[in-house]
Amino acid sequence: MTVEIHGLNALTNPFEIVFELDGFEDLSGQTECLKLLQRLMQQPADDTLRSSFANDERLRHALIALDESMAGKTYRQIAIAIFGEKRVAEEWGGASQFLKDRTRRLVAKGKELMAGGYRDLLR
Repeated sequence: MTVEIHGLNALTNPFEIVFELDGFEDLSGQTECLKLLQRLMQQPADDTLRSSFANDERLRHALIALDESMAGKTYRQIAIAIFGEKRVAEEWGGASQFLKDRTRRLVAKGKELMAGGYRDLLR
């Protein structure tokens, strides 16, 4: 069973949300997610909260890193998508591991958000 909801705003951009239920074994968990979404949509929009998420560079980078990682990209390719080819070419092979470590941390943060950590942002 698929439920589609159109016309909602996430952060600052419109988006579509799709819930897919693979059987009815975890129906109560899925129902709780839908109830949470309903409560969020009934709350008045807080523009300061929304803009702080939209302007949070680390969060944005973590989501980009997650998308790139899920697409099978290497850490170097992920770093290029976030920091640009020039910066990666200059810093990737150097003595400092900063860019490599930061990229790994961003991928880990993205996976943490995907695994439910995004709920902490909503509290």
